[in-house]
Amino acid sequence: MDRFQREDIDWKYIQQHTDKQNYEIPCFYDTQSWNIGETYSMRIGNIYDPSKFWTVFCDRELTIFQEFLNNFYKINSDIYKMPKQSVKRLQYCVAFTDGEYYRGLIVDIPLFGSLDNKLSVFLLDFGFSAVVYSNDIHYLSKNLFEVPQFSVRSCIYGMEPYNTDTWTVDEVKRFSELTTKKRLLCVLENTDPSRKIVYITIHDFDEISRDKPIRDVLISERLAKMTTLENKKNKKVGKSKFAPKIKYPFLFPTFEAIEGAETPSTVYTSELLKSCLTAGIILFKSYYSYNGINLS
Repeated sequence: MDRFQREDIDWKYIQQHTDKQNYEIPCFYDTQSWNIGETYSMRIGNIYDPSKFWTVFCDRELTIFQEFLNNFYKINSDIYKMPKQSVKRLQYCVAFTDGEYYRGLIVDIPLFGSLDNKLSVFLLDFGFSAVVYSNDIHYLSKNLFEVPQFSVRSCIYGMEPYNTDTWTVDEVKRFSELTTKKRLLCVLENTDPSRKIVYITIHDFDEISRDKPIRDVLISERLAKMTTLENKKNKKVGKSKFAPKIKYPFLFPTFEAIEGAETPSTVYTSELLKSCLTAGIILFKSYYSYNGINLS
């Protein structure tokens, strides 16, 4: 029997809900009544920089969910494998990468070559971007569309880079050391309902000094400073001919751009690309205006 003829699988429902333009998987953000000043337990999934990372607020439930997901697809991967001709951008999927299955959204497909090339997939429940072979892309089973996306867009509240427009590799590395693979507590400081972002102050649950926010640790090490509210004059980038168009360049690129594979997936990759650019070329050019060459 053809797998699409199996009566126990609602293929019509699955195919109707696979396209993100027709249906959006609910987000954990929307399931909560966020209360400013309330304390939440959390773990960090993926970090782009201290102003853009993805948080999991129900780690135990995600662990159970991942166990179910992997056990199910180890048995049923052939049944749910997505035909190459059906693989399209902005489709929900289950992607097999690094030895495990994850819920994902296909965000980029090579324009040239065959579909044997790898695809860019945003892993919904962790906030990571992954490169996956098209052979490792599967349909979601019906019930997986109903489970809210676990990861939540997050930003450290009231903090910016110490002496640069954007976060540096060293600053991101130190923030990662303080937060990755740790039990954390956070205080909710603000929210952005339209973009589903939480602004938080983080404390290390396992440290004796957990009353001291991680933000204060970074500030004491001169890796960050408190964000000031006064009007800022946009400065040129070094001796270049570009100045930021935006008041707070460290808030860019946006979550949407990172999740959609419109930018490099890490600050480290961005810095490598910047080092390869010729004079007069700038990364993230849409965020800067041309002001002429500074010869001083």
